[in-house]
Amino acid sequence: MNDFDYSIGAKNILNKFHRVEKIVYVEGDDDIAFWEYLFELFTDLSIEIVPAGGRPNLQKNAELIRTEEAEYLVAMDSDYDLFKGFDHHPNILRTYGYAIENTLISTKSICKILKNITRLPNKNMPVDLCNDWFESLTKKIRLFVLSDLVSNLEGNGVRVLPNGSDRFMASKQSCEICEDKITEYLDGLPIDITEDRMQKEEALLLQSGLSYFDILKGHFLFSAVINFLKVQAKKLNKQVVISSGMFYSNLISVFEGLFNEAHPHFEYYKSSLSLIEIK
Repeated sequence: MNDFDYSIGAKNILNKFHRVEKIVYVEGDDDIAFWEYLFELFTDLSIEIVPAGGRPNLQKNAELIRTEEAEYLVAMDSDYDLFKGFDHHPNILRTYGYAIENTLISTKSICKILKNITRLPNKNMPVDLCNDWFESLTKKIRLFVLSDLVSNLEGNGVRVLPNGSDRFMASKQSCEICEDKITEYLDGLPIDITEDRMQKEEALLLQSGLSYFDILKGHFLFSAVINFLKVQAKKLNKQVVISSGMFYSNLISVFEGLFNEAHPHFEYYKSSLSLIEIK
C-alpha cells in the first residue's frame, strides 16, 4: 500500500509507530539525506522522513496541513512556486532555490569533490578553475532558465529545460555550455516567448534576491556538474568513474562539512526550521 492511501487519521499517528515526534514527508528517496541533516542541525525534533512517492502526492499532503487536518510536516522543492504564488505555512518547508541541488551544489562543494575523486593535495585545489566554470555556467543559462520559467507559468505544456546537459556542451570533450546550441534548441520548440515577457519575470527574480543558478532545474544542474568533474578528471589524467549515485553520495558528505554561516542559504533554512509549529 502506498503511503498516500492511508487516511489522515492514520497519518497523524504514524509518528507513534516510528516512535518519533514528527513525520516529515518529502518527494522522493533522494531528498531524505538533505532534509534529515537540516533537521538534525537546526531542531531538537525526533523525526522519521517518509517519501510521498512524487510531487503530486506531496502537494496533497501539504494541502491537508493548510486545512489544519494534518499534524505531520512536509519538506518540498520550491520549483517555480515563488513566481506562481503560494500560501506560506510554517509546517510546509521549501527549498531556497528550485530544488535541493541548488543548495547542495556550490563552487566550494564542486572544488572539494574534484579534489577528492582525483586525490589532489590541498595545495593543488583547483579553486579558480571551479569558480570560473561556475560563473560561466550562471551567465550562459539566462535564456534557458527564463524561457523555461515563462513556459511553465503560461502552462503551454512545453517542457523547455531537459534533465540532461550533455547536448548543450561545446563539444564531447568540453564542460562549457554553448549558448548557440541553447538558442538553436529553443528556436526549434513550439513556443513564442518575447524578450519583454522574460524581462518581466527576470525583474521579479532579481527583486527576490535569487539568481539564474538558484532556479536552474536540479537535474540539469546535477548533470552539468558531473560533466564538469569528468572533463577535469580526464585532463588531470585520472581514471575515475563518476556515476550519479557516487556523485550524490559525495555531494551530501561534502555539503555537511561545508554548510555553515558562510553559506548563502544557511540563514534561510535556519529561520524556516525555527518556525515549525508543534501541536
